[in-house]
Amino acid sequence: ADTTGAGDTFCGVFAASVFRKLSLQDTLRHASIAASLACRGVGAQTKMPFYDEIKENLHLISEAQSI
Repeated sequence: ADTTGAGDTFCGVFAASVFRKLSLQDTLRHASIAASLACRGVGAQTKMPFYDEIKENLHLISEAQSI
């Protein structure tokens, strides 16, 4: 896998999620999933996931629990 663009993807989805007024927890989950999906192949721009791909994979990160 190629991690090129994963950080850019994380930052872009993080900013978009803040703009959409998601909670910090949901913002971090969306950005983390998007960044991990961006490592699926080679190259940066062509690997950036679409929103529906992010939503389909949110179950891979459980919601944070208060401690």
